[in-house]
Parts: sequence; structure tokens; C-alpha cells
Amino acid sequence: MTSRQLSLGSGLTPPAEIKMTLTLVTPQLAREWLKRNVKHNRPISTAKVKQWRKAIDEGRWKLTHQGIAFDPDDNLIDGQHRLMAIAAGDIPIWLPVFYDVPAECFAVLDVNYHRSAANSLSIAGHKNTATLAATIKLVAAYDANSFSSSSSSMTNEEHLALVKEMPGIEEATNFGLRLWKAIQITPSAAAASAHITRRERTDLSDAQWGSWEEGLITGAMLPGNDPRLNLREAMKKRAIESIAAKAASDAGRVKIHATRDIAKGQIATYILAFNAWIENRKPRSFAWNPGEGVMPIVTSVPFARRS
Repeated sequence: MTSRQLSLGSGLTPPAEIKMTLTLVTPQLAREWLKRNVKHNRPISTAKVKQWRKAIDEGRWKLTHQGIAFDPDDNLIDGQHRLMAIAAGDIPIWLPVFYDVPAECFAVLDVNYHRSAANSLSIAGHKNTATLAATIKLVAAYDANSFSSSSSSMTNEEHLALVKEMPGIEEATNFGLRLWKAIQITPSAAAASAHITRRERTDLSDAQWGSWEEGLITGAMLPGNDPRLNLREAMKKRAIESIAAKAASDAGRVKIHATRDIAKGQIATYILAFNAWIENRKPRSFAWNPGEGVMPIVTSVPFARRS
């Protein structure tokens, strides 16, 4: 067995030290270590475990630099699939084992293949992470006024940083999922719209937000010219159009950036409807030309009294 110290960071004084040992991991030891697995680690890939188990059984397992990692609290933060493969058999395997790995290293583990932004957010303890990750991207794209394909190039670390800078984003994600079930709007577009409007109109009361959001979800007792009802109908129509557009794209008849363009249009329509509701206007439709390039902004007009 060998050991050495690996330093992290730059400068004369590293911010942390990682200890590494080369260890013969038996099936019993693997099972013991799996008890320390972090609660929010990424979902298990049964196919990956079977693939590595087969490699062990057939003598094809190779010792590499990739191994097992524990944080300073002795929680297992990397290597669960390797350990499950070892635990499933009766052959011990040599592995590098790292100790005292800082928790923030979660964001960059297996960043190029294994861990998506949703995986990293889940490990950090967040819920509905697929929708949450997509929502963070849409809010960032809206703020930058750029929905180009390059705007989707966001690292896991950036997702983890932005979720801290967007208070209320998880509540907005929950609302987005509820609205998606009600009117077929893209969940992340609904969540991004809810976050943007709530962020910009902190002056509204809980009762006013409840009236807007529950009216959108249920449509109950809304007059025919109410912006909430018009938005519900517009989103249902867009859902049908998006299905047709995707089918045409899949068939090769047209080339579209379906998900990005549809979400952009839904956010714009949501904001226009919200503005009309705030100002007590009752337009029959919400006109926004995607070719304009500039997204609508949330109105700053005080909430109008209802007659």
C-alpha cells in the first residue's frame, strides 16, 4: 500500500489537502463504505454496475486514477458504482481512495460525462432538478437577452452558483410543474416566467400572487376577457403548435430550435399577460414578434384596482 498527499488550489498555501491511499477493496469493505453514501448522490445506473461487474468477473478490470472519494465528514461522494460492482461479487479490487475531498468538488466530478447539471443540483439537495436546471438557464438567458444556442453552455458549477443567487427559484419551479399539468406550458418556461415576475414585483401581496397564479392553474370563475384566461388558451394553442412543429422537424421538413424557441415565446406571452392583468387591461390576444429580438419586460405600473 502506498500513500501520498495531493494539494488543491494555487499559491503558496493550498486551501485544502486530499489524502490518497491505494487500497484493496473487498466486497465486505465495499458494502461498509456504501453505507456512507451521501443522501443526494446521483441516481444509480444499473447498467453501469453490471458493466463493471462483468469486467471484474472476466478479469478485464484495470487500475486507473479513478477511484473512491470521501469528504471531510467521511461521506462517500464519488465511486458508488464501482463499490456496488465490487459488493455484488466475491473478488477484491485495488482502487485509489481519496479522503478529505472538499464538498464543493461535487460540482466538477465527472463533469464531462457522468454528472449533468440536474445531477449536481440533486447532490446539493435540491428537488425537481431537471426542471430546475432548465429554469436557471432560461432565467439567465432572459436576463442576458440571449436565447442563442451558446446560452445553454453553462457548467454545473455555474448552475450551483446561480441557484443561490435566485431566491425563490425552487418555489417557482414547483409552480411551473403545476401550471404545466394544467395548461401544457413548458414547465421550465412557466417556472422562469413565475420567477421573473415575482422577482420584479416584490410589491404585490401574497393574496395578489395567489389570485394571479391560482387563476392561471384553475381558470375558475374568470370572465372571458381576463388575461389569465387568455393566457391559458394561448398556452394550450401553443402546445398543439409545438407538437406539430416538432413532428415537422423530426420528419426533416423544417429545421427549428423547438425547445428554445417555444420556451422563449411562452415566457414573452406570460409576461405580456401578467402586465395586462396588473394594469387591468383586457386585450383579446398578446402580440409579440419573436423577430424583434428584445423580450418584453415586467411592467412597473402599480397594481390597478379591480372594479
